Amino acid sequence: MTPEELKQKGEILEANRRSMRAAFKRTFGSDDGKKVIDYLVQNLIYDNETPPDSLNIEYVAGYKDGEAGAVKLIIKMMTAAEND
Repeated sequence: MTPEELKQKGEILEANRRSMRAAFKRTFGSDDGKKVIDYLVQNLIYDNETPPDSLNIEYVAGYKDGEAGAVKLIIKMMTAAEND
């Protein structure tokens, strides 16, 4: 690829990222979206403890960490959209 093609590809990728961040902000920035985010934060981050008696504690902990990570991604996308 030429430098110009790489630049164009980068611009397209950034436009797609910006568009996706805006979609997250529209979706979760509404009144209902804020309720959903609050619910997800409370249940998948704050109240998402791994029971110490889990049969496969590493799996359960990893699964719960993945749940929390998805919520953090939503928040990160919304925050980034505010800076666009």
